[in-house]
Amino acid sequence: MPDMKELLHHTVMAPSGHNTQPWKFRIKENAVFIYPDFSRRLPVVDPLEWELYISLGCALENLVIAAEHEGTEHWWDTLLRTGLFL
Repeated sequence: MPDMKELLHHTVMAPSGHNTQPWKFRIKENAVFIYPDFSRRLPVVDPLEWELYISLGCALENLVIAAEHEGTEHWWDTLLRTGLFL
């Protein structure tokens, strides 16, 4: 199993709207869950929170790339949550 903190180090380098980095992570066993951090939302420039959720997608993509670079098999699910299972 890869070092989850190392994967998150690469994940948080993802671009985000106005560099707000509106994400929170939870590591549970061999899974990383990504959640929106609504305390970092920008209601004036992003009233529908589209940029916030696009930023989560960018973070997820960085996580997938980091996991692939480490040679880790993975899958992700975005139906009810966003996360990467290693």
